[in-house]
Amino acid sequence: MRARRMGHRPIWQPALALLCASLLAGCTISWWVIPLAPGEGPFPVPGSPRPGPTLPPLPQLEGSEVLEGAPAVAVWAPEGNDRIRISEWRSGQPLRRLLVVPRLYADRTTLGLVRVSMAPGGRFVTVSEDDSLVYPSHDHIRVFASDRGLVWTSPDDLWPGLTTRWSPDGTRFAIDDRGRWIVLDLSDPAAVTTTSIDTSRPRSPSGIWRHPWLMVDFSEDGRTLYGADETGVRPAFRVAVRASADGGRVEPIDRLPTSPGRRLTFPPELGNPRIEPTIDPATGRILDTMFEPADSYTMSVWSDGIVRRFALEASWADLVWYQGSILGLWREGPLPGRAVHLSEFEVEPTLGSERRILSLPATISIGLVALTRDYVALRVGPPYYDMPSELLVVRAADGARTVIADPTARIPGALFFAGWMTNDPDWTRGDPSNETIPT
Repeated sequence: MRARRMGHRPIWQPALALLCASLLAGCTISWWVIPLAPGEGPFPVPGSPRPGPTLPPLPQLEGSEVLEGAPAVAVWAPEGNDRIRISEWRSGQPLRRLLVVPRLYADRTTLGLVRVSMAPGGRFVTVSEDDSLVYPSHDHIRVFASDRGLVWTSPDDLWPGLTTRWSPDGTRFAIDDRGRWIVLDLSDPAAVTTTSIDTSRPRSPSGIWRHPWLMVDFSEDGRTLYGADETGVRPAFRVAVRASADGGRVEPIDRLPTSPGRRLTFPPELGNPRIEPTIDPATGRILDTMFEPADSYTMSVWSDGIVRRFALEASWADLVWYQGSILGLWREGPLPGRAVHLSEFEVEPTLGSERRILSLPATISIGLVALTRDYVALRVGPPYYDMPSELLVVRAADGARTVIADPTARIPGALFFAGWMTNDPDWTRGDPSNETIPT
């Protein structure tokens, strides 16, 4: 009889006993019954500034205050909750303000959904805002000229998170709208023209839907756009089509041309899709990387169907082509706290032979932001828009570096890369004027 009554004990009794035992043991369980106050969640509330979480201090980065020969860099930062400030950085000089742009969605779009890209030469800048906090979501892109303000606004039906590319001379801007490439001709800012290139693909013979061609980038002369197809095998893509930047149909190609002018432009954009940085423009070779369970990365170099491999003992690595060799930002593995290195790896004659450029102490986060001829941009610190971080410009030849800083920023360290501001033929490109510019 006692067992039968215990089997029907009210459920609140064992629950109360468990609660008392937890409290006596010093456990804190109130987090799941007490709602968070506004602004205390993991995401910033627009219009409600709050101090960031307590974080380990950034590493003390030693570097020269003046980095001789470094290219000018366009950077951007929030100015209040409803504007973006775009500035020019030159080593050894204070930041020079170029443009202040109002945000479109300051009330509901975080800074993490904003992308700013400066054209080579600095004549134009694009500001992209993704309204992903609403449904259906879209990208909204505006193009500003340095001498006349707003010159173009995108249609309202663009997909969110689009790939965009500048031509090497900074007069064309291409948008991959997942089924069409939109090319802007900005030669005359007073009369911007647009061309649409159909990049959709017919269904396979078995009726399977196929993804549109992915835009890779312009050719060196800016006359051609190249597109790729995801393969699902190694390497993970193949460059398969080209189209005239003036418009027309996409045409199939067997391989990328490697002659000057027609070959893929350099340096690459380092954003997604991560196709362009894995192609060597001069040879057409493809770099493919794979993380192995034993804390190592396998670098595979593909050329005409032949593959060569090298194992790098690292717990994390970002590897890209760099003027015939491979540039790598990588963390020693497998133990935590190991240093982070920036290295150049030979391809010929010995694949994987390393030249160490720079070593940094282990930190919260570090990322490869951009590269150009002879220089690399790195971001040290968490990649969040309300936490301190630093931009570094590093000379690849000797590891000399300097920190890009803005002592007037509302959020300390909230300074983000927008592009290299040069269109010198020796640089070929700038993945990111005057102080009084109409907006």
